[in-house]
Amino acid sequence: MKPTRFGKNRLALASAAAVLFLAAIGLFMARSGRQEPPPSTPRANPAGFTFADVDADTRLSDRLTAQLESQLGSAVTEQWSDLDLTLNYRGFLEEYFPELTILNRNLKREAAPLKPEKNPLRLTFRHTRDKDTPFADVAMVFSPYTRKPMFFKLRPKKPQGADVMAAIREKYGPPRREISWDDSITLDDSITWDGNRGRSFIWGIGTDLLIVSVSPDRYGDPAYEIAIFYVANMSETLRIKEAREAAPTGNPAKDAF
Repeated sequence: MKPTRFGKNRLALASAAAVLFLAAIGLFMARSGRQEPPPSTPRANPAGFTFADVDADTRLSDRLTAQLESQLGSAVTEQWSDLDLTLNYRGFLEEYFPELTILNRNLKREAAPLKPEKNPLRLTFRHTRDKDTPFADVAMVFSPYTRKPMFFKLRPKKPQGADVMAAIREKYGPPRREISWDDSITLDDSITWDGNRGRSFIWGIGTDLLIVSVSPDRYGDPAYEIAIFYVANMSETLRIKEAREAAPTGNPAKDAF
């Protein structure tokens, strides 16, 4: 018995409804797949200095990048340049932290653009205006081998620099060392906002360092810059780098193509 026109319409409507239902399920699943991953639970005993729940043992991943972007805004990820530990002014580290200068020099012996996979992974956050964070820009550098942090540089938003400094003092106690400096690299017990002088406060956990520097901006107001040096992770990266460079590479002719 052939279906009537009314029966055909009912079948067509039922088929259309089924298609719409399946499409709705697919749309829901697609939207669910695009949701940001839930923030990871901070470890009970983080290793050393922390920033944004990242500590010395944290490893960079897509999940971590998404978590950081939810706090700090969109990130630019790059691996085209080598490690640059410059702080305050050219010559500061050479004068006060020569061991960091040597470590940095050894880590970038090879020209950076030749083999970018050997360069550190750098995440830069500059679009923090609409985020609930006291930082204006953030640079986070990770090892290309272990994906652990090596060096962070943070610049607080102008009104909140003193608050950030107070939070660091509350968490880590008084600094173990203070340095007064100026452009001529001479020490002075006093500090004046004359456009040339500044002061750095240093905390240490093991070999790792946290340095907060305060210097005047062009208007004479105090500007803060914070750096975290994960020296143990940098040393580990150097050991891996040297071991891989010393390992035999096989047939040079085959490796060339």
